[in-house]
Amino acid sequence: MAINGCLTLAWLEEDDPSRGFFRVRPAALIAPESKVYVHDGEYGDEDFLRVVPDKNEMSTFKQRMRTLGKLCLIDLRAHSRENDKIRQNKNYAAGNDRNPFMIYSDVIREVPDGLVCEICPSAGEAMTKVAFRREGGELIGPYRDDGGAWTECEDCARVPLESCGGRVVELTDTQGGIATLLIRRVEAPQDGGADRAVQAVQPCPIEETPSARETETVQPSTNAETAPGERQSRVRIEEEVSYAFKRLKEQMGLNPRKGRSLSEVVDEQWRMRKQEELAQTVPPQATSEPAQSPAERAIDATNAAWEFTGAQATLVEGIISNDELVRRIVEVYSPGEHARPTDARMIEMEAERLRLITEMDGLKRRTREMKAEVLREMRAENEVDAEALKSSIVLLETELENRRAEISALEEQGKALKAEIAAALDAPVSKRLAGMIVESKIKELLRPESGAQANASEPDLTDVKPPVQPEPKAEIPEFIEPDALIDTASMGMSARGWQMARDDVTHMLIALAMNRPLILTGFAGSDDVRFAEALGETLADESLSECVRLNAPGAGASAPKGRGVCAALSHPDGAPIDAARLDAGFLMPDCAALCLPCAAPEAKPVSEESWTKLLEGELSINAGNRLRAMCARLNEFGAKVPHGALIDCARYVAAATGRMSGGEEMALDYAIATRLLPPVIAAAPAELLSALPDMVKGMDKCAKLLRAPLPLDR
Repeated sequence: MAINGCLTLAWLEEDDPSRGFFRVRPAALIAPESKVYVHDGEYGDEDFLRVVPDKNEMSTFKQRMRTLGKLCLIDLRAHSRENDKIRQNKNYAAGNDRNPFMIYSDVIREVPDGLVCEICPSAGEAMTKVAFRREGGELIGPYRDDGGAWTECEDCARVPLESCGGRVVELTDTQGGIATLLIRRVEAPQDGGADRAVQAVQPCPIEETPSARETETVQPSTNAETAPGERQSRVRIEEEVSYAFKRLKEQMGLNPRKGRSLSEVVDEQWRMRKQEELAQTVPPQATSEPAQSPAERAIDATNAAWEFTGAQATLVEGIISNDELVRRIVEVYSPGEHARPTDARMIEMEAERLRLITEMDGLKRRTREMKAEVLREMRAENEVDAEALKSSIVLLETELENRRAEISALEEQGKALKAEIAAALDAPVSKRLAGMIVESKIKELLRPESGAQANASEPDLTDVKPPVQPEPKAEIPEFIEPDALIDTASMGMSARGWQMARDDVTHMLIALAMNRPLILTGFAGSDDVRFAEALGETLADESLSECVRLNAPGAGASAPKGRGVCAALSHPDGAPIDAARLDAGFLMPDCAALCLPCAAPEAKPVSEESWTKLLEGELSINAGNRLRAMCARLNEFGAKVPHGALIDCARYVAAATGRMSGGEEMALDYAIATRLLPPVIAAAPAELLSALPDMVKGMDKCAKLLRAPLPLDR
């Protein structure tokens, strides 16, 4: 049973959720009259049609299909021709799909509330929004199923089951279950049917259908007047005649009888015409209308019947039942010779579009699988590297403990030696003897552990000239990508005895890229000189190897201009540092975090292009607003935020957001802690110092800065 030109209730199924593939299976044809026709199969073994996204809803297709539920409407009332919206699926012939036919998504509609109602025994089990319940031979409803409880609709009533006629059907769903549905009548078109396809699908109100007793044929009464009951029955019979048969009546002048095919009507008309021509006895059913060609009448009757969608299936069945007519149609119209190239091309193009959609879904799936595989491999490699790193850490910790034990032993030997020297000096011997004892003890302590005896004739070191060192060749700076530059600096500093976190290395390089000096901070004993030397060797830049002390006693040293290293360590001899000198650059905390040095890789100078590339980035609106808000809070307490510090913070956050592990939050924390707050704290009033912990809540670097000692003039 074809569904072209009809309004059809169908089952909707998402047969491949991973790719968003949908298909529909026609269930029942809904006609404007009371009758509902159960679909008996037309589109293959499973009777499903593949749903293809229409070109106007490529982006919303999947979302809309998933909102329709298990039931939907196929509205083909405006598409009565074949190949309008239903076409052959070439992917089925190629073995890429299991559905021989496809249908465009623009004719798949939502079922209006109240058009289809499930008949179920209790609340909470209905698949439709509006449902009926059955008690004996009556239907009670309609009800709305609100979370497992029945809610009566405005038109709730008791309707005899027999009055529903052919509108109560049992349909098999896609899972093999049986659903009992009441399909209410649809409003018939108001005109000749030309605009029926564009009219909204609206269910008729619940009303009883005339029973079989009321619609029985009543013989004409012999009385002059028709009985009231007979008149009422005739009126109801007239109302029950379908729209298609009324049109046939207007065109042919016959009272239509159900079950007659088109060939029977044409044969009857032809016999009546021949009887008139031969002056034979005219049968009672003959009319007095002007003679007309049987072919013209057949064409008119066919066109009139075809305008009514409910009669199209019957019309087609009647035509194909005439074997001779079908044979002549095949002879006149050969699909191989007379097929329209436009339709064939459209079918090929649609099949190609569906194939491309399938390939795109496959490529997306393979892309996701490849990404997942790469991530798994990276995780596995990282796990191996982590295990190797843990092993190295254990070995280094063991070696460090051994060195600490050796240092402790040497310290004990030194203490013992000092005690022996003191005892020797206090003994009543000559100074020469005491000197010999001290000299002997010192030589014994400094003797190599190998036990090799010193050469009796030691060479005179005063005549030894230093070897001539060749002049170093000037190396050409090379371009290094930002990530590679960070990795190189991290490995170089670690090899030279400074184990630094990657975010700290990133912070150090971005500050240098902005042509700002690093201001080393920490407790007394921090080896700022060695840190500067290690940094200069790592980046092959001698200007970074010298460390200037900002709090050198009496000198009042200033920070270097551009890239450089200076120290503001809180050792006992350091002088206070004012806000102007702290405003020169970025703080670099924890410069005393040492590890055991190892073989350092060869250092190469870094080009200016590499430094410029490291500063690429864009400041977000949120980060800019947070920096301005922080300055506004500081100004409320009378603190003067240097304009240059604010500009440096903005450039720093733009460059560090995409390179630090914590993203924008960590970049803001570093910028405020190392550049914005140090000069402010140096001249901050007591009220601001008390309010700062609340202002930097949630920012670890800022909180650590407030706890760390700074040589400030308070």
